[in-house]
Amino acid sequence: MISNIMDLTDGIQTELMSVREKQERNLIRRHAEALGTPDEVVRCYRRINSHLKRFMFNANLCIWESIDQQATDGLIGKLSFATSAMYNSAEASDVKRGPCTPETRQDELNKLREWGSGSQSYNVYWLNGMAGTGKTTLAYSLCSELDQSHVLGASFFCSRTIPECRNVKYILPSVAYQLASFSTSFRYALSQVLKLDRIVHHRLLKNQFESLIVKPLVEAKHTLPSEIVVVIDAPDECEN
Repeated sequence: MISNIMDLTDGIQTELMSVREKQERNLIRRHAEALGTPDEVVRCYRRINSHLKRFMFNANLCIWESIDQQATDGLIGKLSFATSAMYNSAEASDVKRGPCTPETRQDELNKLREWGSGSQSYNVYWLNGMAGTGKTTLAYSLCSELDQSHVLGASFFCSRTIPECRNVKYILPSVAYQLASFSTSFRYALSQVLKLDRIVHHRLLKNQFESLIVKPLVEAKHTLPSEIVVVIDAPDECEN
């Protein structure tokens, strides 16, 4: 928009300088060229008018793009996004969610890193074990590393102590919301889904998964890094 204004200003200034030069001619020369001057002034006017029309056209395009962006933000903003479920949310300290102690659990972390790099043939890494064995700290450490490498697509850490983190209906909308923040192409594809069904995040989980995750990912897959990872921790802590 700023460049459009600058172009308009430059164009009008050029035409004004042309008109001003004619006004500054001496009276004798001005009288001699009187017959030709009006035509040139009209041409200047037409060029200025053309600049204004082009500016208005570009301004309207900017307005429509802004409106479309606001509409997209509005659609995605209505998803049931559980902010406290992100690995590094403000509530993380309240539930004592944090990384592994430095230089510990390296064997387990290396396995996760190797899988996250895409060197393995399987797309899902299921980490299981007895309660209290540090699965959440491993997941947190993995999220932190992936985030620093800009390949963490989304995270959802379930927790019995936080209402929105123990409700399974928040998982898929939250993952979709974060993926939309991670990728512009995913964001656009998701907005197209939400335009057709604005309450899809209230439907059955299988419908949510297909509409909020699968369809946008298929549309955006060619623009996403191959190492993008989504981390979901402790789904057994969900009440339903």
